[in-house]
Amino acid sequence: MNKFFLPVALTAMLLAPLAAQSKTVHRHTSTTTTTKRTTGSTSTLETIKAEDESILRAQAKEYSAQYALGNASALAAQWAPDGTFTDSTGQQFRGRAEIEKTFAEFFKTNGSRPLLIEVESIKFPAPNIAIEVGSSHMTGSDARYTAIHSKESGHWQMVAVFEHETAPDRAPVSISELSWLVGSWTANADLKLQCDWTASKQFLRIDFFSTKSDSNTPSETEIIGLNPLTRTISSWHFKSDGGVGYGRWSKDGDGWTVNARGTERSGASAAAQYNLHKIDDNSYTWRSTKRTVAGQSMPESQETLTMSRTK
Repeated sequence: MNKFFLPVALTAMLLAPLAAQSKTVHRHTSTTTTTKRTTGSTSTLETIKAEDESILRAQAKEYSAQYALGNASALAAQWAPDGTFTDSTGQQFRGRAEIEKTFAEFFKTNGSRPLLIEVESIKFPAPNIAIEVGSSHMTGSDARYTAIHSKESGHWQMVAVFEHETAPDRAPVSISELSWLVGSWTANADLKLQCDWTASKQFLRIDFFSTKSDSNTPSETEIIGLNPLTRTISSWHFKSDGGVGYGRWSKDGDGWTVNARGTERSGASAAAQYNLHKIDDNSYTWRSTKRTVAGQSMPESQETLTMSRTK
C-alpha cells in the first residue's frame, strides 16, 4: 500500500465531520472565488482590448503619415503577406507585394499627398481579430473603409481592406450635361466614334471603331452614367481584347477631366488622365496624359485629337 494515501473508507470517516461543519463556508467561499475570478478575467480582457485598440489607432496615424510621404513600402507593410485590398471600383489587389506595387504606381503618377484618416470604431469579435471602420479624406476624394486585422505573434496586420466611395455633399451632376456627345464623330481619319443613349437615357454608350478595319465590331465600348453611390459621372470601359477600365469624371469649366485606371488583358494595371474640351456643338478636343502601364510611365503625347461631328 502506498504510504502517501489512506484507504478510501478511512479517509471518508475522518473528513466527514469537517465537511459537515464547513459546508456552508465552502459554498460561500466557492461563490466568492468564482466571482473574483470572473471579474478579474473580464477586467484583464478589457485592458487588453483597450491596449490593442490604442495600437490599431496608432497604426492608422502612421499609415496617414507614410501616405503623405509616398512611402509605398511602409504602407504595404501594414498588410499581412497574403492580405487583400479592394478599392472603391471593386478591383482587388492580392498580397503585400502587389499592394506595394499598386501604391508605388499611384505615387509615381500622382505624387504624394496628405491623407486624413478618421477611425470611427474598432470591434473585437475574437481576441486576435479586429474590425475597424472609418473614413479617409484626400483632396478631391472621400471614401469609407472597413479593415479586418489579425493578430499574429503579438503583431496586428491587415488581412482585408475594403474601400467604398462616399457621396459628396452637393447636388448630383446630370448625365444630360454630356448629351452633346450623342452622334457620330471622327478624328484624323483614323478613329470613328458612335455615341447613343441607352437604358432609357440613363447612360451613354460610346463605341470606338478603327477606320483602318473592315469590321463593324467596335474595338472598344464605353458606358457613361451617374454613379448612384458617389453621385458623380463615371465610366466603365471594355476593350475587345478583354481589358477593362473605370473612370471618374469631373467638370472643368467647358470641359471634363477623366481620371481613369484599369487592367490590361495581360493583368498589368494601367492609368491615365483624359481631358475633353467642347469647342462647339460639332467639335471637341481629346487628349491623354499621365499614362502608366504596369507602373511604367508612358511617353507623353503632345497630340490633341480634334473630334468632328459627322451626323
